[in-house]
Amino acid sequence: MKTKLAIFDLDDTLIRGDSFRMLILEQVKKNPHLAILVALRAIKLIGRKTFAKQAHKYLLPYMNRDGFKKQFAEKLKPLICEDVLEKISECKSKGCKLVLISASPHDYVAYFAKLTGFAEGFGSDWRNGRYEHLHGSGKLEFLRKQYPTTQYDWHYAISDSPSDYALLNSCTNHEIWNGNV
Repeated sequence: MKTKLAIFDLDDTLIRGDSFRMLILEQVKKNPHLAILVALRAIKLIGRKTFAKQAHKYLLPYMNRDGFKKQFAEKLKPLICEDVLEKISECKSKGCKLVLISASPHDYVAYFAKLTGFAEGFGSDWRNGRYEHLHGSGKLEFLRKQYPTTQYDWHYAISDSPSDYALLNSCTNHEIWNGNV
């Protein structure tokens, strides 16, 4: 029998707001490289993936310091959407393996996932020598490798983002979330 899988998006779904944007805004005044990067993205001289990769790189020293994951998780906890927590409980009661996925950095996504009761959590990160940006089709490709349909029943997915439509449509049941509007 296949294990049922329930996939939840982090930003603007499980939590209200974008955790990576929150982290960047918190650190931009302290990091001139990050400030330049934000300016380049604002005037559209660099794309989303390049921005994410470079911002992640510039934030690594901050994210690697002692206590970061716990402190940042504490900032995210009050942003959790209660309606999505109910959906998590429903999936748990059906015996689903809960997976949290995000384009935000794996450095804190995995920790936050464990803290909030998920079996696993994945975010963008360097894997096998290259940056894997878990945005849009990148999420679906990553999850297909981690959870092959020969072993898992892709039972449920929820996300706010149109870029996740392919992922949502890969699940038997799915929901486009707009509860944060």
